[in-house]
Amino acid sequence: MKLSFQQKRDICTETKMLTDNIITIIHLDIYLSRGHKIQLLAMDSCKILFFVILHLLFITVPSIQAAPAKSKLFREYIGAEFQDVTFSDVPINPNIEFHFSLSFAIDYSSSSPPSPTNGDFIVYWDTKNLTPSNVYSTKANHSNVKVALSLGGDTIQGQDVHFKPTSIDSWVTNAIKSITQMVRVYNLDGIDIDYEHFTADPNTFA
Repeated sequence: MKLSFQQKRDICTETKMLTDNIITIIHLDIYLSRGHKIQLLAMDSCKILFFVILHLLFITVPSIQAAPAKSKLFREYIGAEFQDVTFSDVPINPNIEFHFSLSFAIDYSSSSPPSPTNGDFIVYWDTKNLTPSNVYSTKANHSNVKVALSLGGDTIQGQDVHFKPTSIDSWVTNAIKSITQMVRVYNLDGIDIDYEHFTADPNTFA
């Protein structure tokens, strides 16, 4: 369904009130799409990511729609272990809604050792088997499939991935630019936030 400007503003207001009461965030799933949904799960991230997601939502996605109350849902992280797993390796039941999360996009450099890039996210999933064309064809062949990207993750090259912004303003600017590019190139429907380690103080993160 299409949202009016007033409805969008109401969502922003209500969500801002919600995030003001959250100190830490554990897991945030927001699925964007042409006719898809926004979903907040047991949360463990907040205001910085809140503004990034809202920007991406209202700038890059034309409409949102609530999911059916009793829909069947299967959700799977894919691409993190580089085990040559493809979308076609997963049997897709046409009667179940499938959400794949490309894992992961990380704001760390590819150098050795890797270092934080302050919100400039880089693709770290298996790009050999999970390409933009793979995403397009899978979604074209299965109307019940949505594909998101997952931010953060646990480790990179054996070291923990930390949420570690050097500047809030530049982190937000870099995140919006890099994530928007990935969403457009891969024709993605959502963003999953999966930071598991934190260097920033709670006030910076919240």
